Amino acid sequence: MSKFDPLFKLETNKIPVHSVLFSEDENMIVGGYEDGFIRICDTHSKRITKEFKAHDLRVRIIAWNKRDRCIA
Repeated sequence: MSKFDPLFKLETNKIPVHSVLFSEDENMIVGGYEDGFIRICDTHSKRITKEFKAHDLRVRIIAWNKRDRCIA
């Protein structure tokens, strides 16, 4: 196996991440968390730029629309 360096680490504060998805242009990463939050990170600044509570259950699946403007 070859060794590689991670490009990005999601800060989770020990909250499990169940799904991760890059935007089509690779400028954003969206993560679905155990606490029901969805967090969007900028891949250049490596910071969370937006977060919102989706619901009270874990977020298992995430999808972008084709223009990376909506998350489902």
